[in-house]
Amino acid sequence: MREIGTIADERGAEVFKDHLLANKISSKLVKNQAGWAVWIHNEDVVPRAREELSSYMAEPDAARYRESSQVAKGLEKAAATADKSHRKNVRELRDRWEAPAWRKYPLTVILIFVSIYVALSTDFGRKSQSSTFQSVLFARTSAKVEFEADRPAIRWTSHGFDDIRKGEVWRLVTPIFLHFGIPHLVGNMLCLQIFGGKIEFRKGTLRFLLLVLASAILSNVGQSIAGSMSPELSVFGGMSGVGYALFGYLWTKGFSRPDERLGVDTNTVFMMILWFGLCASGMIGPVANTAHGVGLIFGMLVGLTRF
Repeated sequence: MREIGTIADERGAEVFKDHLLANKISSKLVKNQAGWAVWIHNEDVVPRAREELSSYMAEPDAARYRESSQVAKGLEKAAATADKSHRKNVRELRDRWEAPAWRKYPLTVILIFVSIYVALSTDFGRKSQSSTFQSVLFARTSAKVEFEADRPAIRWTSHGFDDIRKGEVWRLVTPIFLHFGIPHLVGNMLCLQIFGGKIEFRKGTLRFLLLVLASAILSNVGQSIAGSMSPELSVFGGMSGVGYALFGYLWTKGFSRPDERLGVDTNTVFMMILWFGLCASGMIGPVANTAHGVGLIFGMLVGLTRF
């Protein structure tokens, strides 16, 4: 900041300050023994400001200086409005960050609670003839689930798209709530909370809902088609197809739209791809790999768009 001169009377100093503001030159008035010193904030415009001061001192009553006062008042009002809006946005964002989870990402919390409810009410898939189990499946099955070493030994077959064709369209989505075992549930809920919470907070509940529905339907349909060729995978469940879609969405958003401040770190990418590979290898038993793959591809493609 640099001083460019002094104006004797306060009124004249205020008029000149308004004139500078109207010309996009920010200044400050400081009282001294000779009157009011004019200080310029940006030193790059000091030469221009000095020229304006010389012109003003030569002709302080010129009409253009009175007109500048009106322009300056408009600019000050606009700046005050913008500052108020900025402060409000900052305060709202801070309040959102500090809010409890159910307020920051309500749909994510609801999905987690519904998944836990279905898992407990079906005893993690053991109560295969219960109404809850049968109602959330992609298609009903008459076979009874068997367990070996606390893991489901899936030996059943379902009826494909028959129930959906009869109008039970919710089955396109509801298999995401069915989980077989505590590790299955916990792993998927962690992914949902980490990935889903981030997306819902940044992009809003409506967009998150559409992303979940689309990825659930696509991954479930893909897995059902794959299951028709492999009886041991014809009955499936879990949030992992959606989880991989959310991961893929964040992954590609990280480099396609970095301004949106979404994305995942390198360690997370490594772990998700490693787990995908382990599941696909068959080392951990029957897994709905098609749902994982379809969800991942869908999420990555959507992440490349402005959605």
